[in-house]
Amino acid sequence: MRCSHCGSDNPETARFCGNCGLPAVTPNEAPEVQPGVQPEEDGQDLREAVALSPVICPNCGATGIPKGNACAHCGNILTNYARGAVPTRTPDSDGSSPPPAFEPRRLGDFISETIRLYRLHARVFLSIAVLPQLPGLAGLAIPYLAAEVAFTIIGLVLAAIAQGAVVFAVAAVYSGSTPSTGESYRRASQLGITLVVSQLFLLILLISSLALAVFLIGIPLFFFFLVLLAFYPQAIIVEKMGVVASFRRSAALVKGDWWRLFGIGCCYGLVLAVPLVLALMLSGGANPMLGVLVSALIATVGMPWMFIGATLVYFDLRVRKEDFTLATLAGETQNGEITNRPG
Repeated sequence: MRCSHCGSDNPETARFCGNCGLPAVTPNEAPEVQPGVQPEEDGQDLREAVALSPVICPNCGATGIPKGNACAHCGNILTNYARGAVPTRTPDSDGSSPPPAFEPRRLGDFISETIRLYRLHARVFLSIAVLPQLPGLAGLAIPYLAAEVAFTIIGLVLAAIAQGAVVFAVAAVYSGSTPSTGESYRRASQLGITLVVSQLFLLILLISSLALAVFLIGIPLFFFFLVLLAFYPQAIIVEKMGVVASFRRSAALVKGDWWRLFGIGCCYGLVLAVPLVLALMLSGGANPMLGVLVSALIATVGMPWMFIGATLVYFDLRVRKEDFTLATLAGETQNGEITNRPG
């Protein structure tokens, strides 16, 4: 089909011209225009629209679409976000570039991307991470054992949900959305029971492993399970899995990559190790109140650092082992059928 506006050839099934982006019409509907003729003025708004570059065309499903106003394969107009499409955005107003497409990454790539995401959305990540610290700080004003136990339990519950909120915020960025604290917590809270129960099971498993340290096998078991089950929050938030399924999913992704992932985790952990040790020294010294405050500050800053990195590694594992794309992620995060099940 030849475009009646600019004369470019398009597939017979095209709805829009892949060259000028204007609606395509059949030869019977409009006279043919010679190639090179400029489109009419009534299409100026379409030509001046912000050009997006979806990973997948919502009309024909073509991938690898170059930047332009229309799909070069079917002519579908691409000047607006389409349902199910994942756009590659133009640079934000602050000059920041959009998240790159998924591809296998190395340690340096993980670190630099974690810093980039943290810097761009620091307010969101820090506001998510500070909430679980509030019960512990409140417990300082009520020095009773029962109150301290209650605040500790509340803090653990909020921590599990906050971890899921960070995961969702990272997924939202890669899905073409702007993350927010409220939406991240809302989506994580919908899966709150699963997140809390999973964290409880993992804590029991890790504590049991440390209890075997006297037999020299406890510490290796601790790190083995810590890496093997590290990606259960991502499986719960992104793939909507239950407790057992998320643990199995994490183990399947880690299989064959345990040592590489252990090394990545050590590098991320070392960033927090020095300030954490200093905080523990302060908490056990002459000023335990200051130590608690410093520990809360480090936890607030460190939790997003660890879980942004873990989510990026989770994406990388799926890229290496599956046909995982930005379009796949968008379909999973936009899925409204969220089931709040503990198993």
